[in-house]
Amino acid sequence: MEKGKCKIVPLLLLLFKIVLSSEPILAQNTIKGYIIDSDSIPIEYVNITILNPDSSFIKGGGFYDGYFEMFSIEESEIIVNITALGYKQTNIPIKFNSQRTDIFLKNIVLDTQQLDEVIITAKRPTFRNENGKIIVNTENTILSDLGTSIDVLKRIPMLIIDASDNITVAGKDNAVIFIDGRQIRSNDELRILNSSNVKKVEVIIDPTAEYDATGHSVIHIYTKTNTLNKLSGSVRTQVSYSDRFSELLGGELNAIHGENTTYLSVFFNKNNSKSKETFLRETTAETDKTVMDYSKENFNKRNTVNYILGNTWDLSWKHKIGAQLIGWFSNNKQDSRTDNIIDFSENPLKTLSHGNGRNFQNTLNLNYRLNIDSVGHSLDVLADHTIRKNKDNTLFINETIHDDYENLNKIKFDIYSLKIDYSNPIHRLITFRLGSKYSQVRNKSNSIFNSLDNREIEFEDFNNNFSYAEYLLSAYVSASFNLNKAGILQTGIRMENDKGFGENNNIKIIDRSHTSFFPNIIYSKDIKNKFGISLSYAKRINRPAYSTLNPTIYYFDEYTYSQGNPELKPTISTNYGLSFSYNKSLFLNFSYSYRKNPIFFAFVQDENNPLVTKIISTNYSKAHYFSVTSSFTKVFFQKWSTSTTLGFRKPHLIINDHGKEKLMKKPTIYFTHTSDITLPLNFTPFISYNYYILGDFDIAWYENLWSFDVGLKKTMLKNKLVLNIYASDIFDTNSERKHMSIGKMKMSHKYVVDDTFIRMTLSYNFGVDKINFNKRSGNQEEINRL
Repeated sequence: MEKGKCKIVPLLLLLFKIVLSSEPILAQNTIKGYIIDSDSIPIEYVNITILNPDSSFIKGGGFYDGYFEMFSIEESEIIVNITALGYKQTNIPIKFNSQRTDIFLKNIVLDTQQLDEVIITAKRPTFRNENGKIIVNTENTILSDLGTSIDVLKRIPMLIIDASDNITVAGKDNAVIFIDGRQIRSNDELRILNSSNVKKVEVIIDPTAEYDATGHSVIHIYTKTNTLNKLSGSVRTQVSYSDRFSELLGGELNAIHGENTTYLSVFFNKNNSKSKETFLRETTAETDKTVMDYSKENFNKRNTVNYILGNTWDLSWKHKIGAQLIGWFSNNKQDSRTDNIIDFSENPLKTLSHGNGRNFQNTLNLNYRLNIDSVGHSLDVLADHTIRKNKDNTLFINETIHDDYENLNKIKFDIYSLKIDYSNPIHRLITFRLGSKYSQVRNKSNSIFNSLDNREIEFEDFNNNFSYAEYLLSAYVSASFNLNKAGILQTGIRMENDKGFGENNNIKIIDRSHTSFFPNIIYSKDIKNKFGISLSYAKRINRPAYSTLNPTIYYFDEYTYSQGNPELKPTISTNYGLSFSYNKSLFLNFSYSYRKNPIFFAFVQDENNPLVTKIISTNYSKAHYFSVTSSFTKVFFQKWSTSTTLGFRKPHLIINDHGKEKLMKKPTIYFTHTSDITLPLNFTPFISYNYYILGDFDIAWYENLWSFDVGLKKTMLKNKLVLNIYASDIFDTNSERKHMSIGKMKMSHKYVVDDTFIRMTLSYNFGVDKINFNKRSGNQEEINRL
C-alpha cells in the first residue's frame, strides 16, 4: 500500500507541472493593428475596447506605441472602439467567420480634435446573463447619475436592499462585494463610491470555488479607469435631517504620471440618530407566569473618518504592483433610558446608561499581478495585515434601587493573510485556475465590572479575559469548459482547514480542528442571445462571528443578559439553483438550501431564578430554505428607467416552543419597485417602493411592513455639479415588529429606527476621468466576522 502511494505522488506532481507549464492555445478570433496619426506617427497610448453590437463590454486594454493585440475573442460580430487623448473616437465593426479568424487592421489613422469639454448623452443600460452572471453595464447611462453605488445596486436585477442597506441576492444572505477586485470591509465604501464612477456591475448568484466558502453570492463593481497624465477628483458634501442632524464631507484625488498612480480618499461623517424599542416578555415558570413590559430609547452620536491612500506602479504590461492603506477611526457616544415594568413590582425599574467608545481599523495591503501572456495566463498575489481596536466604557445608573456600576471593554484583533491565484487558459475552450490562502486571526478582549456606589457586589463571575487564535488554510482548483453551442460548464473544489484555540481567564475552552471540502458545478447556456439558463450546485460554510464565541457576559437589564458560546460549530449548507433570463430584462431564479448546524439565538431561564433570561447563540439541528426571485428591468424612450423585483422565501425549521416542537414554515414575500425619469433641464425625479408580506424568518415571525421614498436629482455645469435631494420612508412605516415563542418565553419586539429623513447631497467632479481606486484585499472573510 505504501509502495502504491509512492508511485501516485510523483505522477500527481508531474501532472501539476505539465498543467502549469503548458502553452496556451490562442483563441480562434484575433485582432491586431497599428494606430497612427495623420503624419503616420504611432500614437503613444491608445485604449482598445471590444464591444458587442449592443455596445455592451467584452474586453479591453491600454497599449503603447500604437500597436495592439487582442486574443480569445469568442463572439462572431464585434465593434472595435479606439480612443486616445487628443483624438476623435473611432468605431470599427468586425465580423468573423471560419475563413476570417485572424484580422490585422493596418495603419488606422485617428483624426485630432480640440480638447473642449465633451457632453455625453445618456444611453440605456445593458443587461445580460453570461455564464451564470447577471452583467449590467452602467457607464454613460442614466444609472450613472443616481448618487452613490448603493443607488445603482438598488436597480440591479435580483438584489434587495433594505433600509439599513443590507443586501440580499436572489433570497441569499452573506453576499460578498468587491470593488475593482478588492473585497470591501463595510457598506460605508458603497456609500462613498459615486455612481458616476461605476462602469459595470456583475452579480454571481452561485460563486465558484475561487471565492471563500463563506460567500453565498458575489457582487463585483468595476469602476472607470483614468489613463490621462493629469489630476482629477471630486468633492462632496451631504446633510441629513430627521429627529437629529447628520452630515458628511469629503473628497477624492487621483494623480497619474506615466506608469505611476497615486490616489487619496478622505471622508468625515458626523452621524446623530435616535431609535426606540419595546419588549413585551412573558416567562413561564412551573406554577405561574411573569410579564415584563420593557421600553428603551437610544440617542447615538458617532463621528467617523474613512480614508484610503495608495499607489500602483505599472512596471510593464506584464508586471504591476500596488500598496494601499485603508482604514477608519470613530468616536461614539450613546445615551439610553430603560423602563422595565414587572407585573408583581409596584414601581418600574428605571435605568440610565451613558456609553463612550473609540474604535479604529487599519488595513495595509500589498498586491502584485503578473500577466504571463495576453490571453489570460496570469498570477495574482495579495498580502494583508489588519489591526482593529475597540474600547468602550458604559455607566449604568439605576434610579430605582440605586445599584450603579460601570462596564469597561477592550477588544483587539490582528489579522494576517496571504492569497495567491493562478489562471491558465490551457486551451481556447478551457481555462484552468488554482489558488491558495492562509490567514491568521488573533483576538484579545477584556471586560471588567466595577461598583460605583461602594456597595458589596460580587463581580468576579462577570469579569472576563478572553483570548482566541484561529488559523485557516485553504486551496482550490477550478476549470471552465466552453462547450461552444452546448453551453459553458464550470466546476471546482475548495478545501479549507480551520484550527481554533481559545482561553478564558487562563482556562482553555476552545480547541478544535476540522477540514472541509466544498465542491461546486455550474452549467449555463445562451439560446439565440435571448434566452439564458443556468443550473448550479455548491457547498458553502458560515463560521460563527468572533463575538458569538466570546463567553463575556453583557447585561441588558437586571433580568436579561447575553453570553457567547465557545462550543458553536460552523454552519454547512448545500445549495441548488436554477436560473432563467429573457431578452436581457427578465430574470427568474429558483434556489434550495439545506443547512446543517444553523446558528440562531436561544433563550434559557436561570435554574434558581426563572425571571432571569440568558440569550445565547446555539446550533440547531438543521434548516431548509426554498426561494424564488424574479426581476424585470426596462428603460422606456431612453428616459424612463424602471426596476421591479418580486421574491418568495419559505423556511422549514423546527424549534422548541414551551416543551413542544413547532414548525416554522410561513413564507415571506417581498416586492420592490424603483422608477426614475429624465426631464428637460437635467431634472430627474425618482421613487422607490418596498412592501414585505413577512412570515416566519428563522426563529421569529414578522409583521408586514412597507416604505415609500422619493427624490430629485439636478445636474449643472455640464454634469460636473450634481444636486440630489432624497426623502426616505416619508410615511414613517418602516418599523420592524417581530414575535417569538421559544423555550419558556414569549416575546414581542418593536424596533423603530430613525430612517425617516431628508438628505441633500452636493457633489462636484473635476477632471475628465474618474478616481481610479483599484482596491484589493485577501482577508475580508475574517474582517466580516469581527
